Amino acid sequence: MCFRNFAERCWGRPTWTPPTALDHQRMLKALVDVLGRPKVTYANGEESAPRIIRGVSGFQLALGTYDDLEKADTVLVVGSDVKKEMPTLVWRVNAAQKDKRLRNLLITSTRRTRFRSAAQWNAFCRPGSPGFVVLGILKFLLEQNDPRLRGLGDFRREEVLRKRLDATPWSLVEKATGLQRRDLAYAAQNLLDAERPSLIVGYDLAGLVDGYGSMCYVADMLLVLSKKLRLHLTAEKANTQGCSDMGVSPFWLPGYVPLDGAEALEQFWGASIPKETGLPLDRLLHAAAEGGPDAPKALLLMGSNLLGTHYARPVVEKALENVAFVMSQEVFLNETAARAHVVFPVKTAVESEGTWTSGELRVQRQRARAFVDGPWDDWKIHQEISRRLGMDFSYASAADVFREICAVFPHYDQYPFSEIPEEGYWWNRMYRAKYGSASWRRVLDPTLGAVIPWLEFPPQPSDSYPLLLMVSRSLFQSGTYGRYGTGARTLEPEGGVWLCPTDAEKLGIHDGDTVLLSTPHGTMEAPVGIDRRVPQGVVQAATHYENLPLGRLTDGGLLTPVRVENLSSKTH
Repeated sequence: MCFRNFAERCWGRPTWTPPTALDHQRMLKALVDVLGRPKVTYANGEESAPRIIRGVSGFQLALGTYDDLEKADTVLVVGSDVKKEMPTLVWRVNAAQKDKRLRNLLITSTRRTRFRSAAQWNAFCRPGSPGFVVLGILKFLLEQNDPRLRGLGDFRREEVLRKRLDATPWSLVEKATGLQRRDLAYAAQNLLDAERPSLIVGYDLAGLVDGYGSMCYVADMLLVLSKKLRLHLTAEKANTQGCSDMGVSPFWLPGYVPLDGAEALEQFWGASIPKETGLPLDRLLHAAAEGGPDAPKALLLMGSNLLGTHYARPVVEKALENVAFVMSQEVFLNETAARAHVVFPVKTAVESEGTWTSGELRVQRQRARAFVDGPWDDWKIHQEISRRLGMDFSYASAADVFREICAVFPHYDQYPFSEIPEEGYWWNRMYRAKYGSASWRRVLDPTLGAVIPWLEFPPQPSDSYPLLLMVSRSLFQSGTYGRYGTGARTLEPEGGVWLCPTDAEKLGIHDGDTVLLSTPHGTMEAPVGIDRRVPQGVVQAATHYENLPLGRLTDGGLLTPVRVENLSSKTH
């Protein structure tokens, strides 16, 4: 729903982003910066009827659907434990293999995932190096000067990109990834030779400190192979994409409108919009914890359990303590909501009428069914607060909210709320009859500049901290409803840390022991398990578990050097 205008009108600078979706939004920001925001060029004026589309640009053209994945002949997975992060993608890959359409499934990952047995090629890279894997594949593609590339992508920034890639020697790529040049060449050649290639990118790339920079190279690969390569991003929450579309971000307004290009939105809303970029969540929390001119005076937490994530827990606790007013909208009174000054109980997702937007940009209608009386929809709470602050939205229903979404973000304007098909629609496929000609062109925004950042070398262990703690996702737990669902709590009732058999033997650790984890940020006790799929030198732990407060060990990053001590042996 279109809540960004509420924050802008009432409180000025935006001070909230969905905490557990930051890796996905980091990926989207890179795509927006390199490929452009969604933009439509009309042949006979935007206000004419029918509207005849002549050109469409933006990152959304590179994102594939599940059907694209099922029809792919080559799929490359980079930095993702897909079975845990997004099983729906695996189901489509399996279907493509079963129907003999998928010839090559290529996986490069730090983890020895369960999905690897289905692959024709596996390459295990070092922790924190998926960005360098993408860089290496792109480097090989451009070094070949294959004439086919000239007909596939956009090379207007080729010179700048080549200079950056030439400045990164193969020896550095091989050192960072642990892979040989021939391995990356094999993956690159398969993508180039394929007729319908797909690329799946996940948390092990986006969750890195340089996840944005790594994703910029993914976007560059889409430029090089754009006419045939389709991108699939993993997302932890069902409506993560929808939140970004609606402007729940410090970087853009609804519809990915830039902050310095908000004239049309200001006219639509009848209010001025701050032009400066808001604070991302990590910087916001540090500002609140430290005080100072950027510290927020109030926080609105909407379905966000900050203490249940792997953000630095001391920072989160200090931030919640320092902020003068904390308001929470929650279904369950979790540990973060319990520290708020005011808590509004809300309906669950299935009780609230509205829409969802999936990672494949499919918009679907949610038909509400309330189980108890009392809680409100989130949008009703926002509307009532804004009315008391002097700004009345005058929404009467979720259909009114959706009508505003369509006015602000024309890509959504394909069906009235009541006529959205049961299977939904893709907002990046503007094929509806009212848009006129179907012969519109996909173009690249000519105003875009080159965004080619340097990648950071992955964190390394040391004598004091000889292993690397790698935060992962769980198939059964995403930190919200899963904590209270009977099925999820039965299948995986609590979290634990995992070691490979070699490391466990060296440390004298057995399955089921209790260990003490120490990092430069703090310590934590946890039960330990032995799993041969965990890479040597790595301690793996899933986020979102109450008994596993990883925020005591990390600063919000995916990788942290760690030391492991066996507490069970000391008690025997």
